[in-house]
Amino acid sequence: MSFDFGTLQFIRPEGCVVLANLVEWLMRNDADCRFQCPSPEESKPVEYLDDSQFFADYLGESLSDSASPRRTTIPLQRVAYQESHGWLKSQLVPWLSNRLSMTEKSFSSIRACLGEIFNNIKDHAGEGVEVGCFFAQHYPREDRVQVAVSDFGVGIPANVRAVEESYLSDGQAIEQATEAGFTTESQPGNRGAGLNTLLHDVIEANGGELYIHSNRGMLSCAQDGSDDIQRISDEVSGVYPGTLISISFRTDTIENIPEEEFRW
Repeated sequence: MSFDFGTLQFIRPEGCVVLANLVEWLMRNDADCRFQCPSPEESKPVEYLDDSQFFADYLGESLSDSASPRRTTIPLQRVAYQESHGWLKSQLVPWLSNRLSMTEKSFSSIRACLGEIFNNIKDHAGEGVEVGCFFAQHYPREDRVQVAVSDFGVGIPANVRAVEESYLSDGQAIEQATEAGFTTESQPGNRGAGLNTLLHDVIEANGGELYIHSNRGMLSCAQDGSDDIQRISDEVSGVYPGTLISISFRTDTIENIPEEEFRW
């Protein structure tokens, strides 16, 4: 499989995780992956991928000697479910705290929110697929942080239809999975709170946006003019074999909570 980045003009965090998942899947199936691309000095998107450590991960070395993680990003990560909650505490939250000059306590709800994403990977990915590709970028001028997580499992719609008697399109199935109280009970202890919690923490509490793409379905969620959650589900022509979740957090609505002073 040959990837030609010669005409690549732009790439976003979602593109990074989808590309990484695709390469991971091909390599697991013994495919020989090759990359044709201009030098990082000639292509901003290739430079971006190089700084995100994509080529270091899949070629064994960066394209440029000067490639290094940018201060506004967390490099591309493959995070196993069993390590995810520790990773959120030890890497993501300190990075957010440093980027936004806030205490780590200020990001407790965001940490819980992203923890639900990894729970969702475990619940919906399928047997043997418990690793998510993760990428995050801070856009200071836009007062937001973009977080993208992706897996190549069976996807949300298949699990929803397994417990729904009526037929649902993939987009409708994803929307059903975000309803309060809905559960596929795919894992012990799963009571359907995960995706609905994302809607509350990302949109109602933060004013951000949420996008989910799984199989042929997509769901886009944001606040409407009355502060209610507007959900738009649709079908797309291309199939995404798994689940892609993209979250846009507003940084100007996060409260800076002071750390409690420890006294003996």
